[in-house]
Amino acid sequence: MSLECYHSHVPPELMALLEGKDVMVGVIDVASDVIETPEEVADTIGRALQFVPKERLFPCTNCGLAPMSREVAVKKLEALAKGAALARQRYGS
Repeated sequence: MSLECYHSHVPPELMALLEGKDVMVGVIDVASDVIETPEEVADTIGRALQFVPKERLFPCTNCGLAPMSREVAVKKLEALAKGAALARQRYGS
């Protein structure tokens, strides 16, 4: 299951309905060229971990990065990687 989470209007508690499922959690907003910070990414992962076990949670982008420039897309993917690493430090691997 894939869900947009960062800058989404979907209530995160709905993830609790996905018990037993692997959940791709969108932690990068693809509707904006603003680059997320690793802290913002880790915070979004932390909110998702309230409802999805860490072994079933897969951080990703809200959708594809094709509409944006390569430079912005690369920076957003770097933020995703750094934020996921920070989340592992905060919440355990």
